[in-house]
Amino acid sequence: MKTTLKPTSKKRKNDRRGMKSKVNEFLTWLELEKGRQPRTIEAYRYELDRFLSYFDEKGIDSWEAVTKSDIRKYLGQLAGTNNNNSRARALSSIKSIFNFFLREEYLQTNPTFGIDSPKIKRKEPNPLPEEKYKKLIRTVKDYSNGRTVTSRDLAIVTLFLGTGIRLSELQSLD
Repeated sequence: MKTTLKPTSKKRKNDRRGMKSKVNEFLTWLELEKGRQPRTIEAYRYELDRFLSYFDEKGIDSWEAVTKSDIRKYLGQLAGTNNNNSRARALSSIKSIFNFFLREEYLQTNPTFGIDSPKIKRKEPNPLPEEKYKKLIRTVKDYSNGRTVTSRDLAIVTLFLGTGIRLSELQSLD
């Protein structure tokens, strides 16, 4: 009878560190090669840390050991405490890291293939009524009181309201 040795807790801890280092490598790739914003990267980090915690609870200690069933069980666990938007965001992060692993040839298969995202309700945009838009433009003009920044301020407000640009994107413009 052949005896199989179970990994020591030290080995499992090292394996988990290896999983975490791959997450860090993925996040660095998102930042440097894909140009993702810091908040986006933090959202990925949060979701992937939750996923790794789940692995830890289940004794899964390598990315290669993750199965489609493991991912479905994880999403099922999230269903108890999270809405569809949160579960869709979690799955998106998981799919992204596995696609990265395929691209970098760390893995040969992607266990997320065939797992559909939960249906999410999209909020209809709530545009600013025209009278409030005009009032805001008047306020910018009145506030300027002859300052030279009036055209800049008007351009900022017009860009923000007219394009739907995110505030963080607007702030990053020079």
